[in-house]
Amino acid sequence: MAKKRINILIFSSIWSFIIGILTALYLNLINYIIDFIWGYFNHHNNFSLRPAYPFLICIPFGIIIGFLVKKLGSYPLTIEEVLHDVRKSGKLDYHSWWKSFTLGLLSLGAGGSIGPEASTTVLTSGMINWLGDKIRLMTTHYKSWVHFWQIGIDKDTLLQSPKFSELFRTKNQKKWFITFNILIGLIGTILIFKLFPEEGAFGIHERPIYWSWTILWYSLVPIIGGILFAYFFLYLEKTFTRVETWALPALLKATLWGIVLSVLTLVTNYALFSGEFHIVSFSKTALSYSPLFLLLIALIKTISTHAGFAMG
Repeated sequence: MAKKRINILIFSSIWSFIIGILTALYLNLINYIIDFIWGYFNHHNNFSLRPAYPFLICIPFGIIIGFLVKKLGSYPLTIEEVLHDVRKSGKLDYHSWWKSFTLGLLSLGAGGSIGPEASTTVLTSGMINWLGDKIRLMTTHYKSWVHFWQIGIDKDTLLQSPKFSELFRTKNQKKWFITFNILIGLIGTILIFKLFPEEGAFGIHERPIYWSWTILWYSLVPIIGGILFAYFFLYLEKTFTRVETWALPALLKATLWGIVLSVLTLVTNYALFSGEFHIVSFSKTALSYSPLFLLLIALIKTISTHAGFAMG
C-alpha cells in the first residue's frame, strides 16, 4: 500500500510539472501568434496597409470564429462559467479542451479584446481534473505500474471510483497533497518562462524595488480608482448581457464585431487584444498621455471586452 502511494505521488508530481509547462507554453504560444499576425502592424507606423490591416484580419477571422461558434458552441468558457461548473458538479468536462484551445487562439490572434485567462483557465483546469480522475482510478482500480501511464480514462470504471476528496484520511492530508502538486506545477511554469522569456505580461519581470512608506499614501489613488472602475465594469457586464439575447445568428454577430473592432482601431490601436500585447511598453509611456486619453482608452477597452464576449 505504501509503495502504491509513493507511485501515485511520483505520478502526480510528474504530471503536475507537465501541466505547469503546458500552461506556460500555451501563454507563450498566444504571444507568438499575436506577434506573428500583428507584430509588423504594431512596430511599423509607416506600414502602407496600416489603416486597412485590422479590417483585413478582424473581419475574416470574425467570419471563421462565427462559423466555429455555430458548430462548436461558445468557447472558451469564461472564468465565471468554469467556477460555476466546478461548484455545480465538482468537476470540469475536459473532453472539450480542444474547442477552447482552437477558439481561444483564434479570438486572441484575431485581435479580440479578451484576455488569455479564459481559455488558459479552461485548459489548465481540464488538465487538473484529468489528473484528479487518473489518481482516483489508480487508487482503487489500477494494479500495475504500466496502468498508471495509460492516458485514457474509462468512464464506467471512473463512476465506480470514490470522489477525489474521499481518497484522503484527513483534510490536512488532502491540502498537503494539493499544495505540493501546485508548487510542482509552478516550478514547471517558471522554468518555461525562464527558458523562453517574453517581454510581455506573461513573462517574469525582475525590477529593483526602492521601498518607501510614502508609497502607501499614493496607493490610495489607484485603489479608489480601481474600486470605482470595477463597479463600472460590472455594470457594463450586466448591460451587455442583453446583447447576448439578440436573436442574431452567431456568424452575423461575430462578423459584425470584427467590423466594429476594426473601426475602433482608427481611434486607438489599444482597442485590440486585452492589453497583454502592449501592457509592458504602455506602462513605460503611460504618464506621457493626458488623463482624458487614458480614460478614453479604458472606456474603449472595457466596452470592447464586454461587447466582444456578448457578440461571440
